[in-house]
Amino acid sequence: MFIHLNIGLIGLAIGVALLTYQGGIEIDVSRQRYRNYMVVLGVTVGEWQKLSPIKYVTVVRYLGVTGETESGAIDGVAHMYKLSLAVDDKRRVVKIKTLALSDALSEAMKIGEALDVKVLDCTTPNRKWIRE
Repeated sequence: MFIHLNIGLIGLAIGVALLTYQGGIEIDVSRQRYRNYMVVLGVTVGEWQKLSPIKYVTVVRYLGVTGETESGAIDGVAHMYKLSLAVDDKRRVVKIKTLALSDALSEAMKIGEALDVKVLDCTTPNRKWIRE
């Protein structure tokens, strides 16, 4: 009975941890740093990294897999969006993925305003600056 109780408590603890899990990317503009973080049971974990000087923010559309069947076959493909902070013309840092175009553009504008940089919309063949 003692073993069953321990297994039950361990299962309960894992369940509570999974229910309280959150994760994301945090950008600290004032200190020029960012981190990938996760929060479990109210404890935040994630190491800060130096944020290189950003030239602009891009929003890019790409095709992503939306799920898999039990056999491992691809269930669906949909357009997804990624925000990147451009350090120079070839290097990007802090890539943020999202499913909705409106969310991607809104977040890009917020980041552009916070960092006071331009925002480039690359979601269509006609690339355009949406914040200059």
